[in-house]
Amino acid sequence: MAALGVILAAIYLLWMFQKMFLGQVTNPKNENLPDLNRRELLVLAPLPGLIFWIGLYPQPFFNLMQSSVGSLADVFSAASIAAR
Repeated sequence: MAALGVILAAIYLLWMFQKMFLGQVTNPKNENLPDLNRRELLVLAPLPGLIFWIGLYPQPFFNLMQSSVGSLADVFSAASIAAR
């Protein structure tokens, strides 16, 4: 049942993506919108590289978050023990 839900969700996601990003422009106000300019591309260009790096080597980011996540886990575990 869960596999069917995942498949249907993927189909719906791809269908909506196609309609929104690859379809015809239906609002005349949007026909003259420009594409990304150089400054916007310069800001967005590092993001795929950063995402790829985090996916391949996440340990530096885990180390960065370890203390704050540990503190949060302590707070929640103390709260759950007190609630019992």
